[in-house]
Amino acid sequence: MKVRNLRRQPMAALLFLSLTSLLISACVAAKPAPAGCSPLFEEAMVTEVYFGLSGPDGRSIPRKDWQAFVKSDVVAAFPDGFTVIPAQGYWRGEGMAKTAQENSLVLKIIHPAGAGALKKLAGIAKSYARRFEQQAVLLSTTATDAAICN
Repeated sequence: MKVRNLRRQPMAALLFLSLTSLLISACVAAKPAPAGCSPLFEEAMVTEVYFGLSGPDGRSIPRKDWQAFVKSDVVAAFPDGFTVIPAQGYWRGEGMAKTAQENSLVLKIIHPAGAGALKKLAGIAKSYARRFEQQAVLLSTTATDAAICN
């Protein structure tokens, strides 16, 4: 497949890049944990989920509503832990003439590789999109090495 064909067919390009990334990450052997540390998972992934905090009417999603969502959906799915990072997002969705800026939160979680955790994370993203009337919620997943050091 030629590169110029990938530009004309964005879905083919995305699939090509995704498969290439998956093949490369599958070929890389896990690094040993640093001295005095234990590997968190035999094969680990880190997923970031990007949540916009503006509702469809432009008003901010109340903090108490976010916290209720985290408790009901995120903690329920991943009780062992995760991190939430405040961010400033930029987004131009379907039907938008220009890029909008909004406060955002990034959920970052290290989890075992495999479909189980990814299915839970996709469910969390879809639940948030429905509950807070979002056009989209972005997920980004990468193979990683993770260790617990005490």
